[in-house]
Formats: sequence, C-alpha cells, structure tokens
Amino acid sequence: MRSGESGGGAMGPAGADDVRDLRIGEKIRSIRASKGLGAADVAAKAGITEVVLGQIENDVVAPPIGTLLKIARALEVPLATFFQQPDEYRRKFEVVRAGERHKVRRAAGRSEAPVSYSYEALAFHLPDRHMEPFLVEFDLDADEQLEAVSHAGEEFLFVLEGEIEFRSEQGVIVLRPGDSLYFDSSLTHALRGIGHVKPKAIAVVYSGRQ
Repeated sequence: MRSGESGGGAMGPAGADDVRDLRIGEKIRSIRASKGLGAADVAAKAGITEVVLGQIENDVVAPPIGTLLKIARALEVPLATFFQQPDEYRRKFEVVRAGERHKVRRAAGRSEAPVSYSYEALAFHLPDRHMEPFLVEFDLDADEQLEAVSHAGEEFLFVLEGEIEFRSEQGVIVLRPGDSLYFDSSLTHALRGIGHVKPKAIAVVYSGRQ
C-alpha cells in the first residue's frame, strides 16, 4: 500500500522518535551488511534510488509500507523483521498491547513524494508469518500528486472512519466506514484520504514467501 514513495525531506520531531525506536533503518543496514550486499544492489532490487535507501537507513524519512515490503524482498527477509526486537521468543501466537505499538508518521514538511499516511504494525512478535496487519491513518492535507504503485502479494482494507479513495488502472472507488476492499497488489494502485474526517482503516498485507 502506498500513496507516495519516500523521497527527500527530513523527518519532523513528531515522527522521528517512534521511527528511531523501531530502528528500521539500522535493521535494514545491518541485514544488508550481514549479507554482503551493497546499497546500490539493494536499492536496485527494491526499485528505489540509492539516495532514498540511504535516507531510510539513517531514519531521515519513514518508508511507506509498500517500499518497506520491497526492501524486505530485496534482502530476502520477512517484513516483520523490521518491527521485531532482537530477542523475540519464538511462539505460535502473539499479543500486541496498545502501548507496544509504534506509529510511523509521514515526514514533516515537503519532500519529493512524502508519505501521506501514518501506520502502526499490529503484529510483529511472531516470526515467519505471511500476513502483515496495520492500523493506518490517512492525512487530509497531503496535496502531492499521488504516485501509483504495484508489488507482489494481496491486500485487504477495512475502513473504520472517514472516506478513502482507491485509485487503480481499473477505475476509482470511494470507501466509507464499514466498507472493505480486497485486491491483488500487482494492480497498480494508490490510496488517499478525502472528506473532512481523517480516515482510519485496518490494512492487511499478504506478502507471501520471501
């Protein structure tokens, strides 16, 4: 899911702390180094520029979910790796308490293509899973030109509040509270919040096997 690729621009104070607590950039850099992969190679496999990858690794910008999924595939690791603690205990179930979640917010200020939504991983303890659930809050002030994206996998979206516009090569759909959408992620798509209430939704990304 994406409504804008991470580009330049600095992470504002409101979003930086949670992103740094998650250490997403540090984990990406560490995994890349452990596999002996150069930044240029990983960036090329993920379909982003080396500059953007560097900004993500240094926690300067917050990667959209779709971009994070592509980086996970390039590194051949589960998406959940970026949200787990190093000492996670292997088990067959998990409980994520409300206070454990970290919100990844859009970058403050303008950038080439800022993230126009914030998201929280709702499951990140259990390893080797194939579904990634998120609580997503869409901004209403994102006036950038939406950049559509496609990637392997499937997605499910359930609208909790507000209105969300789903754009694809097959048309435009407006989703309202109680509406749900299931789609093949290979369909070129983009999502944005519309109306007067900040939309919230549960999004589930099926990433398949890495």
